[in-house]
Amino acid sequence: MTKDELETVYLRGLARSLPGFPEGEVSKSENPDFLVRGADHLLGIELTRLFQRPAPGQSPLREQESAFESRLLRWRRHSTMRWAPRPFT
Repeated sequence: MTKDELETVYLRGLARSLPGFPEGEVSKSENPDFLVRGADHLLGIELTRLFQRPAPGQSPLREQESAFESRLLRWRRHSTMRWAPRPFT
């Protein structure tokens, strides 16, 4: 899974879980990562990942994330849902 695809998955999760996520046309950008253009707003969203050291006896977070990304990729291959940011016209 590419960095852009992973960022799109993260943004989609954010939009689902955050009440009041702004409505509008979403487009991929470089800086910020995404733009959401609504009738009366333009919002830039920059995604940032934070890492912390694992507690004793736990696997490193990156290892856990790799397992998650692998499951996500398998799910995406079998899913009939497709979502991608719409470009500006």
